[in-house]
Formats: sequence, C-alpha cells, structure tokens
Amino acid sequence: MNEPDYTLLDRPDISEAMFYPRWDWEPPSANASDHSIQVEDRVSLACRFYTVNKTAPSILYFHGNGEVVSDYDDLGPIYNRFGINLFVVDYRGYGASTGKPSFSKMIADSHPVLHFFRELLYNQGYSDCLFVMGRSMGASSALELAAHYPTKIRAVILESGAGTGNWSRWLHPLEDSSPWDELQISHEEKLRSIVIPLLTIHGELDHLIQVESALKLRDMISSEDKELLIIPNAGHNDIFFVGMETYMESLFSFIKTWASS
Repeated sequence: MNEPDYTLLDRPDISEAMFYPRWDWEPPSANASDHSIQVEDRVSLACRFYTVNKTAPSILYFHGNGEVVSDYDDLGPIYNRFGINLFVVDYRGYGASTGKPSFSKMIADSHPVLHFFRELLYNQGYSDCLFVMGRSMGASSALELAAHYPTKIRAVILESGAGTGNWSRWLHPLEDSSPWDELQISHEEKLRSIVIPLLTIHGELDHLIQVESALKLRDMISSEDKELLIIPNAGHNDIFFVGMETYMESLFSFIKTWASS
C-alpha cells in the first residue's frame, strides 16, 4: 500500500475550513482520568479516560472538529453504564493540547496515540479488548488505525463519518491535478485495505455529511462484516440525543459480538 501524502491538505485555507480548535479544560470526574501524549517535541495531546472496570472493552475515540474532550463528560458515563471504557483524544490546539492542527499531523498523531493507549491498558491491568471509533472528522483518524493495525484493534466504528476523500474541491484554477489524483488513489487504496469489522452510524437527516457519503465510504472498505445503523430524524450534531437508546443498544451489541470473537 502506498502511503497517502496528506500534506497537500495542510494549506492554511484548508486547515481553517477543517479545524475549529478552542482552549477548554474542566477537571475530570471521579470515574475519569486525564492523560497527556507527547507526539512531537513540545507538542502533546490531552486525553480523558472514562472507566467502568478493567475487564471491560475499551474504545479509543476521535471526536469531531468542533469538540474537545471535556464535551464528553456527560457522554462518557453513558458508555460506562453499558460496560464500555471510553478514551477520548483531542487534536493539536484543542482543549489542553499544544501545537497547531493540520490534516497530515492529525493522521500521523493517531499512531502514537494508539501506542500510548495500548501501553496504558497493559500497564494498568486493563483488558486489551480495544475498539477504535471516529465521529465526523475523527473518522479519518479511526480509519488510519484500522488500516494499519488490524491485529491490534477488534473493530472500527464510524459515527457521522467523513472519509471518502474527494478533496478535488480544494484544487486551485490551473493547478496541476495529478498530486490530488494520486492522493485520492492512495487514500482509496488504504480504505480498501481495511478488513476488520465495521459499524457505521449515521443520521437520516445529516446535511453536512449525507447518508450517501457514509454508504460510499462503507462500500470502499473491504471488511466482510459490516453493520449499518441509520438514526431516523437525526442530523449531524444531534444524532446521539435523538436516537440515544437505539444508538447505544446497537453499539453495545456490536462491541459485545466482537469482544468475544
């Protein structure tokens, strides 16, 4: 597999359209702990681990482009009630993280994040039953890990996920399109290399990333085991609250299936 060169997407105008970083930090609750992952010299990512018990499966979670880890202080305990540990990761410049976000750095950072989290689980005596999940833009990080670590991750979960590529919209007039074509080809090759089980959750009325895009992404992925949940009357940012019961029941069932595989 030829590794995609995502630095094409690091142009300032693209980063400004993709990322909405904000400083934010609130102290963790009793069932949560904060962690810092150094991904580069003087650059570290803030993370929060919401735990229920050490034998439970764990989700490594990459959030959307307008969120930070403390936004999950209400949601983490819901995952815990379903017997799931949740480890939420910020991007560069988000929350208490340092650095400046860019697409290529976001993708590159997912690797040390996974290594850190697996080591944390091992050193603290947690089960190594690990899932990776991405919401909206976070799907790109989840897919990167799903493609590269099929033996270390049980399955991948995408919520309201972007990820098909189609970055030609950023092409300048009269610009040579061949690097963008090569990026799209190598990106799709990466998606086709993914073979671990997939759960896709999407809102029926998502106008930011339409259902058709989610279906296209699902079809690009080569996993033999694919599940799809469309939440009726849900958009992009209200999907969890509109369909929380169905959402969590489907997620729990999916994790239960592959945690015991």
